[in-house]
Amino acid sequence: MNISLFLMGMLFLGIFILPVFYIHWAQKNKGKLFLKHFTSTAAKNQVNVSESDMWNSRCIGIDKISGKFFALKKDNDQEETMLIDLKEIDNCIVSPTYRNIKGGKANKILERIDLTFTNKNSNIPGKNINFYNSNDNSPLGEEQVLAEKWASIINNYLQNK
Repeated sequence: MNISLFLMGMLFLGIFILPVFYIHWAQKNKGKLFLKHFTSTAAKNQVNVSESDMWNSRCIGIDKISGKFFALKKDNDQEETMLIDLKEIDNCIVSPTYRNIKGGKANKILERIDLTFTNKNSNIPGKNINFYNSNDNSPLGEEQVLAEKWASIINNYLQNK
């Protein structure tokens, strides 16, 4: 009686836990494949990524030897890349965009978080890398911290080159 009860308990446990492990494994494998695709796409653009980060369907990285920043955004079947030569960049800042809501000045909602690259030549407009957009229907997670981390990485590179 105890053995059959134990086996039934193990069977039910397996039925509920195995799918969780499978979903976790599938997401981890998907992340590895995306990172591999990012690295190969960067290599096609002569960028040897030395440091990178990935979130949602985006990946960014820097090649500290050649001084290039590379970003990849993949939504459904569309892929968007951006290559920035850091030799042409003066500085990098985090640019949050807020939207006022009813009820006064203090009531604001975060709408976007961008990493803004300011060009040394003021006649050339700066470039933005979007970290968060409220229109994408994804919850705000670590995007603010990640954007600040990358602004720091890029500004440190610019000061030490």
